[in-house]
Amino acid sequence: MTVRCRIDGSNLEISDADDVRRFWPADLDVLDTAMRRYATANATDKNIDSGPASEGEAVGVVTGEMERVVGTPESPLGIFSVKHPDAQPGLRRDQSWRNYPVSDDVAMLFSKGQDLIDRCVFRRGGTETYAIPYFAGEFTPLKAETLYRAVQSLDPDSDHTDASNAPMARVTYQIQENEDEEIRDLGERELRFYTVSLPISDDKNVIAEEPAATVYWVSELAAALVDTVHGPTLDPEAGGFAEYDNWDLLDLPDETDTARNVAFGRIVGHEFTDAAFAYRDEAGDDFRRVVDHRLIAGTPLDASMLFEEYMQRFGDEFDGDDPVPHQVVVQQLIHLESLSRAGLLDGLDAPVEPADTHTMTHTIDDTDTDLSDLAAIREYRLESFLDRPLFIENDERRATALAGVLVGQVSWHQEHTRDIGRPLDSKTRGDQLTKNGLEHAVKSALEQAKVYAFDSEYDSDILFPETVDRLLDTTKQMPTDWDIDKRDLQFAYVLGHAHGRRSMPNAFDLQETNDGSSDTTAEAPAN
Repeated sequence: MTVRCRIDGSNLEISDADDVRRFWPADLDVLDTAMRRYATANATDKNIDSGPASEGEAVGVVTGEMERVVGTPESPLGIFSVKHPDAQPGLRRDQSWRNYPVSDDVAMLFSKGQDLIDRCVFRRGGTETYAIPYFAGEFTPLKAETLYRAVQSLDPDSDHTDASNAPMARVTYQIQENEDEEIRDLGERELRFYTVSLPISDDKNVIAEEPAATVYWVSELAAALVDTVHGPTLDPEAGGFAEYDNWDLLDLPDETDTARNVAFGRIVGHEFTDAAFAYRDEAGDDFRRVVDHRLIAGTPLDASMLFEEYMQRFGDEFDGDDPVPHQVVVQQLIHLESLSRAGLLDGLDAPVEPADTHTMTHTIDDTDTDLSDLAAIREYRLESFLDRPLFIENDERRATALAGVLVGQVSWHQEHTRDIGRPLDSKTRGDQLTKNGLEHAVKSALEQAKVYAFDSEYDSDILFPETVDRLLDTTKQMPTDWDIDKRDLQFAYVLGHAHGRRSMPNAFDLQETNDGSSDTTAEAPAN
């Protein structure tokens, strides 16, 4: 209930009335000031049980003017609070206005803006990431209305948690796809996001922050991801793997614009990084979110760090004696190749993406390969798989990948042709591989390939001669004499092993279809 006051207007210092009238409280300066003080009282004594409140005269961090400031407002993100003095040694609660000076009006805005802030959060795992949109430059009514409508499109009560509902993706889509060309142009020029990731816990330390993120680098990376998924890397007929449903980086729509929107959402919704990096459960120490913020800011990632993460994730995926699904490694290749295409990869001596000979729709059907000959199909696919600078310009990495291919092929032969319960690759874990271990695995694979060829009266003196010949031609040194970094070696090995394990199944598929029209999308368990 609001009560009007019956006062003689002539007694008021500021009033046009000269007779007795009824005034609303907001019309009376003393009551207006009192109501403001009452409404903002919590911003001066929050979590202060007794003693003086936290208020003083200082330059407000928002207004930039000398004014009355308060020190314990309700922080919209919960970052600042005097209820954790243990995390702020020596903090005098009544002096907190010196560290965090905001005017009482701004403190009120903090409180009233909580619903807005809550619309702009995306929660995944133990982390919440806020992406608060704004426009650079002078604020205008058009900008205000555009932001309002974009933020209104966010539904904080939605049951959907997929990355397409990440605030940065949704707001960007609303503005970039607007029917009004002026709004689209405005978004392209001036749309920015304040992004910050925090642990979902009482201790609101900042994991990563980017105050002026643009959509440029996310868009570049999204386009690179689409090009990679729709390119030869996931085309069995071009020597690649395959697309798989329910695997975040192996499943995008066919239509390019739709695919880019989905890819954009997967990047800002954390799926791009989470699909390839090691698992982390420690609250407040999620390096994956730090990486997400670096990508949004356009900061390249170092290859050595990526290989370390990839191999940790490979180890995380082991379940007893069961092998790691090859899709895990393929997602990491897609991740690495997309970063390389987008110019966000440092520390490698060559690009990751396939060479120019396979950037077009070059498939086995475009060659004179005999599709009735399994060995010819395997050889074509192997050469196409290796036809990328990553392997062409580094003999040791190429030899490592070929060693993985051979171990994968021999292991598949043991398991599916000779019914051996523990094939060769079960004794050689990729994430624990050393140069000595690789040397032993290569010697074992060569010996067994010779024995199996002799036993089966194979038309060659060794199984999979296309792989063996290339391996022996690539390097004359044994792995113990190589200079390749351990994690680089491990990733090249598991990548080659994934190809080798699929060498015969893909050859059978291509032989059966014989017309290059096979459906390369396969069902797979959810990631």
